[in-house]
Amino acid sequence: MAETNAERMRSRLREVVERWRHDLIESWVRQQRELMPPGPAADQQGLLAGTERVLTALLTALDSDRPLHRLPYEEPGLRAALIEFAGGRAHAGTSPGHTAMALLALKQAVVGVLRAHAETGPAEAAETMDIVVALNRCVDAAAILIMETYVQRRDELIEAHRQRVLELSVPLLTVGDGVVVLPLIGTLDAERAALAMETVLDVVHTRGVHTLIIDVTGASDVDDQVSGRLADIVAATRLMGARGIVCGIVPGMAQAMVAAGTRLAGIDTYADLSSALAPVLAGS
Repeated sequence: MAETNAERMRSRLREVVERWRHDLIESWVRQQRELMPPGPAADQQGLLAGTERVLTALLTALDSDRPLHRLPYEEPGLRAALIEFAGGRAHAGTSPGHTAMALLALKQAVVGVLRAHAETGPAEAAETMDIVVALNRCVDAAAILIMETYVQRRDELIEAHRQRVLELSVPLLTVGDGVVVLPLIGTLDAERAALAMETVLDVVHTRGVHTLIIDVTGASDVDDQVSGRLADIVAATRLMGARGIVCGIVPGMAQAMVAAGTRLAGIDTYADLSSALAPVLAGS
């Protein structure tokens, strides 16, 4: 059966990558270095290793019969190499634009190799065009995948950082045998309240805590929703067999809570942390 145009383009591209692999790697690495933004020097070994992995995976992918523009998405080895290529740069703080340009530089590397080694003439020019077209179809799709991966990895890093900050915003301080203080600073939104609830109940259960003191001295915007969340934390603490206390309610905060129909009735409250700690530590 006669070779189709797509098969011919794929075959020629594979021949070029395989035959001049060393030259391609050298050229592509050099161009990636030139495209890097000002800043700390790149990990040269990592750059070389990543480049070699992508080219090796591309050679393997070109043996499949999938359309060229689907190779980056559907060939597992090539997809994994490209995701690693993008992920490492996202972790290093490289912009998505520079990451995509680093991959697209493969086109220039292939064209440079063809100019250096290919014969000249109408037939050779047509073959070169076939190779470039095939390369464009594959590399352009790979660049889209890299952009998608970069954004996903960046969002994952941002979310991980946000979670770390959120966890630090709910500190539990042990101030005595079985006594912990939860100082709240800033706004107690629904997400932070849920984390506080989970943290408190876990500590009450695992550490044998008998008294929880919630210090709202540094809290802001204590309205009916916030007071309701405080009441929920105290109520859940009671269900676990521990005592819940709220301290640090200032006059303006108290007025706002009363006006909002606070649900803190029946909960022990104190003006400040020292007033709350005195009877607890004295065994009251």
